[in-house]
Amino acid sequence: GNHELYSSVNLATHYLGLAVKNGTASYDGLTEFKYCDALVQQNENLYPYHLTGFNAIPRVMFWLRKSLAAGQSAAKNVINNFESRERGKCSACNASEDEAAAGKKFLRCGRCKLYHYCSKECQMKAWNAGHKVDCKSVYC
Repeated sequence: GNHELYSSVNLATHYLGLAVKNGTASYDGLTEFKYCDALVQQNENLYPYHLTGFNAIPRVMFWLRKSLAAGQSAAKNVINNFESRERGKCSACNASEDEAAAGKKFLRCGRCKLYHYCSKECQMKAWNAGHKVDCKSVYC
């Protein structure tokens, strides 16, 4: 049943995570890529609405970029998909770039480089609401 599937995903995430963090991953970025897939599945199973403070996507993006740098070209499509979902909207208040003040450029999280904010206030609101935990757990 679902319990066995969740257990398998959790185990896969754990062991792939150990491999990438300990530097025993494949030289071509495949282990990092598989780790990202397992993290996304685990994140969807546990927190389907991407709860702030429990969101693995910043970590996924970190390891996808590592995978791409190691030669795993499939990572580029996944990175583009995540970036296109987040582009053009404030991650805190969901305002679109069109709704923001004319000529005002959105701020981007300097750490995960994925989430965008219409103002410094929204960026701080998201950081304090849990994005800090998501971003700082990138290396975990």
